[in-house]
Amino acid sequence: MTMRPLALAAGAAAGMAASAVQAAVGKSYERLLLPPGEDSDLAPRLVHRVAEEAGHDASRAEAWTAGTLFHFGYGAFWGTAYAAVRERWPVPPPLGGALLGGLIYAITFPPWGGAVQTGTVPPPGRRSSRMTGFAVAVTLVFGLTTAAAYEALRPGDDDDDDEGGE
Repeated sequence: MTMRPLALAAGAAAGMAASAVQAAVGKSYERLLLPPGEDSDLAPRLVHRVAEEAGHDASRAEAWTAGTLFHFGYGAFWGTAYAAVRERWPVPPPLGGALLGGLIYAITFPPWGGAVQTGTVPPPGRRSSRMTGFAVAVTLVFGLTTAAAYEALRPGDDDDDDEGGE
């Protein structure tokens, strides 16, 4: 089975759109539910950590710029991956989105996850239950939004993106 380029592009666009929704939900969650001293700014924090490891002190502007680029690039990656899987195994979007969100949570927020290993977030036993709720909420929102956006953008079978149609 050959993956159609328009399907992958639609997946990337869906993931980037979901990244914007995720950021808005995360910021709302932060303002409404996170205790003082905790925030939703994971991507800039990751950039600061990586810069520190490299012996560089990233400015606030550098961290936010690189963090935003990382956030949307990460979204495009996961959206493209979702499209590839969705085209191979057609699952209902709510299930596919929940599975995507669960996968991202599983590789990011447990003790072995990327966000914990990089020091971007504390391990589960050292972070507040509200921060864990935040992590669950934003990964689930991202997955479900990616799935819904992909279905809206998904090229139909009559689109001729492989053959350079007329």
